[in-house]
Amino acid sequence: MAAASAARCVACDVLGEVRRREARARDVLRGSPRVDMLDARDRGQATRLVLGVTGAFGLLDELINARLSGRARLEPKVRDAMRVAVYDILFLGTPTNVGVSQGVELVRRARPRAAGLANAVLRRIAQEDVPAREAALARCEAAARGELVVQDNSYECDIKSLALVSGYPAWLLERMDCPVEVALSATGPAPVYVAANRALHDNDETLELLEAAGLQPESCDVPGSFVLGSAAGLARSGLVEGSDLVVADLSAQRIAAMIPVEAGAHVLEVGQGRGTKSILLASRAIRAGESSTKGGKGGVASSKERALRGMHILGVDSMEFKTRVATNRMARAGLSNVVTCVTLDARELASNTAPEAVHQAFDVVFVDAPCSGTGTLRRHPEICWNLKPKDIISLASLQLEILMAAATRVRAGGMLCYATCSLMHEENDGVVETFLESEPGARFVLEGKPLRTTPALGGPDGHFLAMLRHI
Repeated sequence: MAAASAARCVACDVLGEVRRREARARDVLRGSPRVDMLDARDRGQATRLVLGVTGAFGLLDELINARLSGRARLEPKVRDAMRVAVYDILFLGTPTNVGVSQGVELVRRARPRAAGLANAVLRRIAQEDVPAREAALARCEAAARGELVVQDNSYECDIKSLALVSGYPAWLLERMDCPVEVALSATGPAPVYVAANRALHDNDETLELLEAAGLQPESCDVPGSFVLGSAAGLARSGLVEGSDLVVADLSAQRIAAMIPVEAGAHVLEVGQGRGTKSILLASRAIRAGESSTKGGKGGVASSKERALRGMHILGVDSMEFKTRVATNRMARAGLSNVVTCVTLDARELASNTAPEAVHQAFDVVFVDAPCSGTGTLRRHPEICWNLKPKDIISLASLQLEILMAAATRVRAGGMLCYATCSLMHEENDGVVETFLESEPGARFVLEGKPLRTTPALGGPDGHFLAMLRHI
């Protein structure tokens, strides 16, 4: 019997570390020397297994437990191995004989005497659950095509089918506006998108840097945006660490491109985090400045200087360590004179005790609100089984508080922009509608329809943006 593959063994080890440390899967993957030692193909497989198991572990446990006898109990490291094996068989289409054999060897590696039990459980899952998931996937794909339910209900797509296809909790899918699309998007990895930092490089220079690093870039619909055909060497290239570019989902880039940041604008960015959107907003202003001076004298460099002259982005975040990270990042990005980073609970924006820098009226206030992240489940799989229904209610309340406080800092005629990476009505339209019905919201009108993006298989994540003008 063949030994368990290196990718599967590393995936088990990483998941064990995630469990013991209660850490984020991506953080452990990035810091694992064993992952770095894998070749590109195995590294990709190990990453897919770790992120997939993390996002589907609740369903995987249900299937495993249903095949165990009443008294059987699995040690944590044996369960890690079983989860990897079931995900491999059920979600990655690994042939039954290979998946079962590899799964048994993973379990044998963790606990030799549990190999027989693993063999029995995995074979039953392969015989019973694999066909069930294939049928559920066909129903989901038919629903996505808009096909009608046929007489024998073979194309009826219920929440149980969506949960089996995606591995996500049924209650979460049921609350979403686009559950079929979300379920189908989960059947493949999220693409890696990057954006040029226009403060350092123009689009052509960024493309050359990406090509030289062997990352196989292709241009996207947002200027300066690229999707990577091969992202394995991105970390080693130094391009992200040096802030030559930023990693950001295409939907997030589309949102930043819509924020009306013009040359000389004063912008308040609420929820700055590590500063990714700060760089995107500055790049947007540079593009706008270049467009307005197209055909003029001085070239690209001088138009960049004109675009940033007088412009200021004040970024606030409630976590001090993120403020430090963002400050250092702005220095590397060539934006120290443009972006200032301040630690502040955004609910205190209207308070007299807020830092002096906040006490002004801004042309644009951009609220990148803390949210459930349900539009980004492929990238942040921990959300799936840790999020609870009560969390949505709490987040919506927090978002409304932040939006009301941020509204006090918008000048007359200025724009208040509210964004999330959530798919929940309560966090998106629900917050905006409640705000507009409030006393502070009476001074604002919704400008155009909100932007909504839906997670797509082989495409970007789900995001929301509403733009409100101060009247």
